[in-house]
Amino acid sequence: MRLSTFCELLDQYEGYPFEWPSVQRSEAIGLLKTSLEAQNALEEARWMEMLLRKMPTPDPSPDAIDRVMARIQEHERHMRKPI
Repeated sequence: MRLSTFCELLDQYEGYPFEWPSVQRSEAIGLLKTSLEAQNALEEARWMEMLLRKMPTPDPSPDAIDRVMARIQEHERHMRKPI
């Protein structure tokens, strides 16, 4: 497995290769055994995930919710119109 592929998988499946699909998992673990760059990328991904989990999630304003719901309803009406 190339390092670039490993990093793409980190973005897609997060920093826990033991939970990745089996084909990618075995190749990723093999790369981790031999590549300092892959080990560093994994450590960085886990650090970032930990920081993101600690960040507070703001509640959306009622106005923002109303705007989103209005756009969804408009889109649904548009999708129901015959072509």
